[in-house]
Amino acid sequence: MKPSARIALATATALTATAAISACADIGASDPYGEDVQPAAPASALADGKAGGAAPAASKLTLSVAQTKALGSVVADGQGWILYRFDKDRGRPTPTSSCNGACAKKWPPVLWQARPALKGISSGIVGKVRRADGTWQLTLHGWPVYRFAGDSRPGQWKGQGVGGTWHTITRSGARNLSDAPANPSTVATQPTITDQYGNSSDY
Repeated sequence: MKPSARIALATATALTATAAISACADIGASDPYGEDVQPAAPASALADGKAGGAAPAASKLTLSVAQTKALGSVVADGQGWILYRFDKDRGRPTPTSSCNGACAKKWPPVLWQARPALKGISSGIVGKVRRADGTWQLTLHGWPVYRFAGDSRPGQWKGQGVGGTWHTITRSGARNLSDAPANPSTVATQPTITDQYGNSSDY
C-alpha cells in the first residue's frame, strides 16, 4: 500500500472512532425513546439525598399515641392527625376495606408506603390490606385505617361517632367507643362544642 493510502486510511479510522465516541455520549444523555435521563448520582451522594439533584425521599409514616381529655388515648400519625376505623369494613382474618369512591374522599385511606415507625404502638398489630384500586392500606389489628377530611388541623377528632360507624382507634387497635360527640376538639385543650359534624351521613 502506498504511503498516501496508509495516511488516508488512518485518518478515516480516527474520524470513525471520534464519531462513535460522540454518539455514545449522546446516548448517555437520553434513553432510546428520546426522553431525557439524568445521570445517576454517586452512591455516597444518594445516601444523604443532598447531591446529584436527587428527589428527597418520601417522609415515612409514624404512628403514635395522642392523649385526649374526652377520648383518652387514641392513635395519631406523626403530625398529630387522628386516625379512624370503619365498622362496615372487615378485620381479621380477611381484612377488607369497603370505603371507596366518594367515601374515600371524605375518609382518605392511610396508604402503606413502608413499615411505619411506631411510638407506643405494638408492631404486632400493624399490617396492610390491598384496596380495590390496587393500593395498599395500613391496618391496625386487621382493620383498615383512615383519616377524616373534616378534621381541619392535627389533634381534631370530628370523625368520632359519625354515622355510628366511625371511631378513633385505641393503642391496641380496637375501636374507641368513648361516648363523646363528634365535634371540633383538640388534643391540647378541652374543646368547645360547636356542632355535630356529618352524623346524618351514611359514611
